[in-house]
Amino acid sequence: MKQVKFQVRTEETEQKITIVAEGELDLSTAPKLTEVIGQSVGRTDKLLEMDLGALQYIDSTGLGVMISMLKERDRLNAGVAISNIPPKIKRLFDITGVSRFLGGSRQ
Repeated sequence: MKQVKFQVRTEETEQKITIVAEGELDLSTAPKLTEVIGQSVGRTDKLLEMDLGALQYIDSTGLGVMISMLKERDRLNAGVAISNIPPKIKRLFDITGVSRFLGGSRQ
């Protein structure tokens, strides 16, 4: 089976910063996402959106990165959104309780 690489990129407009995650987010790739989030999480002047449309897999380390981002944006009283969540990942968010953090996300 071919290993899926993880890629992350940032797109910025006047109103928001979108972080697009693609591939598999796990223990070995989470530091890359953490670094990219760290560059944008404090930008309270813009909505921070995490686009998961091309994410194929996430493990507990990846979930931890997502929760940390959501908590930090909440602490800063800054807008945050998670978009294009694939059904399998949405189910994992529901099972693990991560979805309750998404319900409180501000836009």
